[in-house]
Order: sequence, then C-alpha cells, then structure tokens
Amino acid sequence: MKQEKQIIGNTATGKREPLYMQVSRMVKQKIRLGEYNEYLPSVRELSKFYNVSVTVIHRALCGLEEERLIKLHHGRRIEIISSRQDARSAAIFFGFIHPYSLDMVFSGNVLAHLEAAFSDKQNLVVIRSSHNDPAMERKVAENLVGNGIRGLMVWPEEKLRNGNFFKKLSEDIPVVVVDRTYPDVDLPYFGYDSYRVGGEICRYLVRKKKKKRILAVVDDLEISPYENIIRGLLTQAENYRHVKLDIKRFPVSQMICEVGKADFSLADKLVEKTDRILSEGCYDAVMCTQGEFIAYVIADTDLYDKYSNILYVIRDLNDCNIAGRKFNRLDMVRFRYDLTDIISKAAQELQKWILSKKVNARKSRLLRTFMVDDV
Repeated sequence: MKQEKQIIGNTATGKREPLYMQVSRMVKQKIRLGEYNEYLPSVRELSKFYNVSVTVIHRALCGLEEERLIKLHHGRRIEIISSRQDARSAAIFFGFIHPYSLDMVFSGNVLAHLEAAFSDKQNLVVIRSSHNDPAMERKVAENLVGNGIRGLMVWPEEKLRNGNFFKKLSEDIPVVVVDRTYPDVDLPYFGYDSYRVGGEICRYLVRKKKKKRILAVVDDLEISPYENIIRGLLTQAENYRHVKLDIKRFPVSQMICEVGKADFSLADKLVEKTDRILSEGCYDAVMCTQGEFIAYVIADTDLYDKYSNILYVIRDLNDCNIAGRKFNRLDMVRFRYDLTDIISKAAQELQKWILSKKVNARKSRLLRTFMVDDV
C-alpha cells in the first residue's frame, strides 16, 4: 500500500500525527483565517492541494462534519456551516528560530520562556535552533514555512547575515525579530532599547548610588544588544566629568557554557584577569550583562572578600538559577529583562496580523526598557 506523504511537521506534538488529523487541522485553520468562505474546495481539489489520497480527505471531512463545522451533501459542494469564531479551536502554528545549541545553558532558558509565553494561548509554536549558523538559519526557516507555519519569530544568529532573506520572506508570511535587530532592514522588532538601558544604568549608578569609578564587563559576542549597551554607557558617561567608566570585553558566554560542562579553566583565567583589573582600577561599581560572571568569578572565589565593598550590577532574566549564598549576599542591583513578555507580545502581534491580513501592521515596533531594582 502506498505510504502517504506527511504534509506538515509533527514536531509540535512530539509524535507522528495521522494524516487525516493534519488535514482536518489545516482546514480548520483556513476557515479561521477566512481563506475558506461558504464552501470548501472539492474532494479532489483538496486531495491535490494537500498531496494526500481521497480516502484521507474523506476521513478528515467526516470529522469536521461531526464537529459541526461543515455539511456534506452528496453530489454537491461542501458547505461551511460554522463561523470563523466557531473555528477558534484550530491552533495557529508559529515558528521560532533561535541561535543557541542544546548544550548551552541559555538554550534551556529560552525554551522555558517560550513555554511560559504560550501557556495561556491556543496557538502552538515549533522551535528550532540555527546553531548560530546563517546557512542553517535560512534552511530552518524555509523548512518551517514549507511545513505550514503562519508566522515566524526569529532570534537572529550572531553575525546578523540574513536580514534581506527574512525581509523577502516577510512578503509571504509575517516575520518578527526578537532580542537583536538587523541593520538597515526594516522588520518588526520586539525587545528592549539596549542603548537606553546603558544610559539608564550609568545615570542610576552616578546619580543615585554616587559611584565614580565604574567597570562594565560585557560579553565579547558582537551582537547588537551588547554593542548598544556599551554605546549607551559611554554616551551617558560623557555627561559626568568626574566619572571614570571602563569597558572590558570578556568571553562570558563561553565561560558559562564551559562551566556547564564542569570545566572551570576559563573561569579561573578570568578570576586572575579580573583581580588584576579591579586592583589597579580601584572601582566602586562593577556591572555585567550576565549574573553568572559575578557568581563564578567573584562570589565563588577569593575575590568575594577582597572586593566586598563594590556594588555589583547584573541583568536579571527572571530565570536566574544562581542560588549561592555568597552571590546573594553581595551588594547588588539587578536590571530586569522580561523575555517571556517579549515573546508573548511578539506572538500576540503575529496573530493579529495573520487574522486581520493587514500587511502594513508588520511595520510596527515594540521597544521596552529594563526596570532597575535594588536587591
């Protein structure tokens, strides 16, 4: 017996989904989106469109009739008897592409935020990693679109090489970018104004905390959020002649990944380097975009007692699993970054654009800033 070709990916459910159920779901989705009005195409047209047998189509249609979405008439057209509201149970499938590999700690954080963002929604998301490879990123996007997703969220790879690719893809389906922006490409962005964040942190430390010698440790990944935070810090610091601000680029993400594998060799090297820098610079405040740097380089080492008088500033993703007592006893300020909110807002806007079919809405942007909290 000829094996039917599967028309959409089964990765969202974690198991193979019968073809007739896939067809049923796709038809309900098209009713919901208003692509089928009053009548469905004929059985043979549906069979050709979905690339399945007539038998599969008949089984799918019988299920839709039982749900009172359609009415089958022998020898006549297939009547849609539901409204688009009646078909709301048909989930819209989104795609989400991120650059993090499974062996990276932050990859698990991303999955947790996606789960939280979609927990109260009827829609589903298919998650894929580009492994920070631009060619893989394009291949994954094409595969997701070919498998029927209706909207795409992209957390770009480090070098931001696919802006024009996704701009062209947005002519076919809505595409939004999260966390990082593509230079010179107008795509909707959901994330934080990192430049403003840098300015707010500097202004906060100088005006409220009265700090005059600030060290900013920023990951050496060349991505727009880090570059913009640095620009914001430096621009704001120019307003204070009495303030010394130094920027140091360290391989923090690499260190976090290696520590996750119980390899502390890079962390130990950063301890020695940081000790020398803090000793020579006489800093009264240290900020870092990752709390793990403070945990592994300061709190877990002899530097904890040596530099206990310093105010530490970190970014808090609301999923920080750093529970060490010394870390939490440090004089610390956190600036909060609600990634769940970003992804949730992106999904909400994608759904609006899909249902309304208002292409112009894709040009809207959402820029939010961090909240700075004392701990």
